[in-house]
Amino acid sequence: MPRRQKCRIINYKFPYILYKPAGVPQRDLEILKLWKDELEAIRLVYLENMTMQQGAESMWVSAPTFNRIVNSWLKKIAEWIVNLKWIELIND
Repeated sequence: MPRRQKCRIINYKFPYILYKPAGVPQRDLEILKLWKDELEAIRLVYLENMTMQQGAESMWVSAPTFNRIVNSWLKKIAEWIVNLKWIELIND
C-alpha cells in the first residue's frame, strides 16, 4: 500500500482555474489537469527566484519531490503549448 501524500503548502491564491488558447472553441480542446502544487512550485522557482531547495522548504516537501513536481509541470506546459490543450487547475 502506498504511503499517504504529505500535505503541501500553497501560499498563493490563483485567480483562475481554467486556461485555454484564445480563438479556439472549448469543445475542440482536450483537457489537461494541472495540480495547484505544480503551479505553486513553478511560481516559487521562476517568479520568486527561489532555489529548488528553498522552494521545497517553502512547500514542506523534500527536494527530490519538489524537483518531480517542477518537471511534471514543465512536461504539461510543453504539451499545452504544442498540442493546444485546455488547462484545468485542480486542488486534490
